Amino acid sequence: MRYFGSILVMLAVGIWIGGIVCIAVFAQSTFKVLGPEQRELAGTATSRMFVLFGWIQLICAAAGLLGAFLIYTTTRRAIVVTLFFAIAIAAVGAVGYHQWLVPKMEGLRLTGKSTVDEFNQLHHISRYLLQGVGFALLIALIMLPAAWRDRPTKTQAIE
Repeated sequence: MRYFGSILVMLAVGIWIGGIVCIAVFAQSTFKVLGPEQRELAGTATSRMFVLFGWIQLICAAAGLLGAFLIYTTTRRAIVVTLFFAIAIAAVGAVGYHQWLVPKMEGLRLTGKSTVDEFNQLHHISRYLLQGVGFALLIALIMLPAAWRDRPTKTQAIE
């Protein structure tokens, strides 16, 4: 179970971080390629990306938390609890993004208010939220090799 959990965490965190990078690059590129004359079309395209990414984040969060729990069931160590905690922090951010931010921004966009201050504030919040989620996931990724290691036996610790 430990190896399955480790692979699950690695895949979930890797896909999640990759998604954060891709959403940042693709959203900016969409607006640059389409230009100011097709801003509404770019908004529609990126809106769909954000909605889909919200679901992908939730799936990755569930898989990452499950994987960390499976690792913990076989090796009850503090590093695994910390790994679970880092993924849980990112999961809270993903839930907030999917349940609160994206619907509010989508509602403003659909009513034609994507240029008002409220939309811009939500846009900045989403950027900082995704940076925080990415930071928590980076910490989890850094801790993952330590969580993979076997617990040293008493004879190994003496040597």
